Parts: sequence; structure tokens; C-alpha cells
Amino acid sequence: MHKEDQFFKFVQFSHDGIHYKARDGDFYLPKAIIFYDALDYNFPTAFYFIAQIGQQLEIRFVKGGADAQWFHVAEMHQAVFDQEVISKI
Repeated sequence: MHKEDQFFKFVQFSHDGIHYKARDGDFYLPKAIIFYDALDYNFPTAFYFIAQIGQQLEIRFVKGGADAQWFHVAEMHQAVFDQEVISKI
């Protein structure tokens, strides 16, 4: 792995940790640390996040795209087990 690939280029903090009631549905947006390499749409096409749900931490992955909206994330995220990604985080 090249030195520049050892870490994500961008890190963002989300302090939400609250439930949202929106016209598109009800969502829980956890407190999270978000990692990505390119901000190419409304939010990154591919990003990882560490979320605090209650007292538990989870590493999750989201693959979005041009048509993805923030409220789609609840249905798109999946668990991360790849040790290279975990090390990069």
C-alpha cells in the first residue's frame, strides 16, 4: 500500500445522534465519524463510518452515487470486516 493510500483523505464528524421525522420517512442518524477519499456527489459515492449506536461502535460502508439522497443511507449501509479498510480507518 502506498503511503498516500494508508489513510482516508477526508474525515467528517457527525454529532446528530437523534431521530429525524421527514417526509421520506423516519430515520435515526447516529453520532459518527465518516471517512472518504472523494466528495463527488451530494455525499461521497463510497464512504465508511464509525457509528455509535447506544453504547456500541460499528464500522459501516455505504456505496451511493449520483441518485442517492441522505435518507437512503439507512437502507444502503453494510458491515465492514475487511482488515485493510479497518487498518486504514
